Amino acid sequence: MKTRGCLLFFLIIILIATTSCSPKFMNPDTGLSTGNEYPYTSSEDLLRSYKVNVETESFAELTSPLEKEAAGLKYILQSYLDIDSEHFIGEDNKEFLESDIIGNQSLFLPITAENWEKAVRIIFSFDYSNDQDLKMYIRDFAKDNKIERQYAVSGLMKLLSLRYSISLGGDAASVQKSEIISDLVDIDDTHQYLVRQAYCMGITDFSVDKDKLFRPFDYLSYGEAVSMLYRVLTNLGLPGSEQANGIIKTQVPVTEPSLPEDSSASGSYSVEVILLEYNEYKADLQNSSWAPGKKRLEMLQLAESIIGINLDGLHPIDRPLGIDSWAKILDKVFGLEYEDIDPYLSSSTDGMLPYDIAAISIMKASDKLLGYGPSDAAEHEVEEARAAIPQFDTARDTSKFAQMFSSGLLDGLYTIPGFTPQRPVTEIEALLLVKRIIEGISTR
Repeated sequence: MKTRGCLLFFLIIILIATTSCSPKFMNPDTGLSTGNEYPYTSSEDLLRSYKVNVETESFAELTSPLEKEAAGLKYILQSYLDIDSEHFIGEDNKEFLESDIIGNQSLFLPITAENWEKAVRIIFSFDYSNDQDLKMYIRDFAKDNKIERQYAVSGLMKLLSLRYSISLGGDAASVQKSEIISDLVDIDDTHQYLVRQAYCMGITDFSVDKDKLFRPFDYLSYGEAVSMLYRVLTNLGLPGSEQANGIIKTQVPVTEPSLPEDSSASGSYSVEVILLEYNEYKADLQNSSWAPGKKRLEMLQLAESIIGINLDGLHPIDRPLGIDSWAKILDKVFGLEYEDIDPYLSSSTDGMLPYDIAAISIMKASDKLLGYGPSDAAEHEVEEARAAIPQFDTARDTSKFAQMFSSGLLDGLYTIPGFTPQRPVTEIEALLLVKRIIEGISTR
């Protein structure tokens, strides 16, 4: 009887251990097991949730950029991979993406052209009516069922132009920052511009980041394919989303989707964190009887009205800010004369305000906005900014961008996944910049 009781006890222990080790679906918003229900109403919600949660413990434990990007790609594709989602792609396609692409154990081996085409077809919703396009931009460049990196990238750019509001082409000036890649001259002339454009958009893979080598004649590997797909989706959104349909132009690189190497020091920023900082400062001004405080509040409210932003939580506040709105803020809120508003504001940016242009407009008027005269950045300021900010050298004026970084205006913002000098400033981020400038004024 005693032996039978011990046997029963061990069986219960084994059963508990088996149950506790079985896989569970993790809700990205909370990190808690929720069963298999799909919690998002749109692909925008999913991508926003990813950007908010990317620095959580489960992501922080991943050691390499490629591991993080593979995990990020799976997260972003949840609407495709979850059977409860209206965007579910079917069991066969789900199994293919999870086992052959995202979960492939041979990430440094060349991806087959067949698998590259299939992944692109599934993720970017190409059907058989696009078969000629896929043949022209993938299959026709394949050799022994593999594809060289230069062909993979230029072909992907062509295919992305069929799914997103991006315009291919332009002049040499628009891709000048790609000259940091040391082997550009090796890329075939007919593909070089598209590769350079992809780099400036932040969608070339992780292998280009460290050594600034593109390696055009190497075959595309599985890991590099995962990295590019991750960066495209983080940058442009899922096909058919609001993000994909309205705001992206290739001359205004929107994100560099690689995760910051170390953002723990400043904390990871999100819309919620920005709103908290902004609203706390605004509430302090509203409760203040100090006359200058009332003036600061009026400046904030004027900036809100110029942007046309609604902070009630019911309307989107992460849309890109138009460059005309920024010029109006500098004029009406801060009283800058037209000649004080740098001519870079009229440069070709498809009407959006990138961070590097914001830096130029602020730092060249630093005597009026920040209380100290314009100057060149010190060498240590440039190096600190370069170490902290992905694709720092793509800034149109690295000196002014480094000064913006060292001034504290970018605190927290540069840790947002996808931040680069040429990513557009969103409406709520612009308000945060205005708040920080006004806050500095109040101390002078």
